[in-house]
Amino acid sequence: MIDIKSKAEGNVVNLENCRIVDRDVSSIIEFMRQNPKITNLKLAWNTIGVAGAKELATSEALRNLVVLDLA
Repeated sequence: MIDIKSKAEGNVVNLENCRIVDRDVSSIIEFMRQNPKITNLKLAWNTIGVAGAKELATSEALRNLVVLDLA
């Protein structure tokens, strides 16, 4: 798994093209839970499937997001 903290700068976490898959989503959600100041999460160019997308969509830890980039 990627070191999420190293990809965070200010209120942005840029995890674009980090080979993230469904099983990594829980770690991202936990990081977001511990860092509520994050308002911008970039996840483009990864291979998150239906299960990971559902986990992201239903997570209360992401409620502070203004931008969620999955494109």
